Amino acid sequence: DLTISEFNINNESAFENCPSLSTITFVDEIPNFGYWRIPALTTVIIEDGVTKIPYSAFRRCSNLKNVTIPNTVTDIAVYAFKGCTALESIELPSSLEKIGIWAFDGCSALKSITIPGSVTEIDFRAFEDCTSLESVIFENTSGWQRNRSGRYVDIPNEDLADHTKAAELLGSTYVDEYWSRTE
Repeated sequence: DLTISEFNINNESAFENCPSLSTITFVDEIPNFGYWRIPALTTVIIEDGVTKIPYSAFRRCSNLKNVTIPNTVTDIAVYAFKGCTALESIELPSSLEKIGIWAFDGCSALKSITIPGSVTEIDFRAFEDCTSLESVIFENTSGWQRNRSGRYVDIPNEDLADHTKAAELLGSTYVDEYWSRTE
């Protein structure tokens, strides 16, 4: 296990050849230097105070199953969990505002997810290739729009209230469109 509170390693593959490193705890921030590439990583604990999960943070951590995200995180950036094929579920914090492009792309074991009412942006392809996604629960179904080529179209509340339909829309039908919610 490893706890990171102050980080000054600037090599993105610093832990790549650590075959027994299965758990990392981040105290103040998650360093942004590409992606971690830690094949044995199964658990990530992010403590209070961290506000962003940066670009490609856990990309291709194919054995990652458990992620604890505190209510201080407001942004999950581009590719943050891309290719985390073992990730079956993740609890998004009530502080979350934005889910970036391809944030959960290729999380093929992800079965369900709840989008907190605080979220106002879901970027293009955030849940692409989440082939097991069966249920998406929107805590706030009103005011959602999708945008493709500069044209905004309302997404009906009843479509997002139906968890199966919402999974279909977010994961395939409108996967290549930017989603936003007006307050």
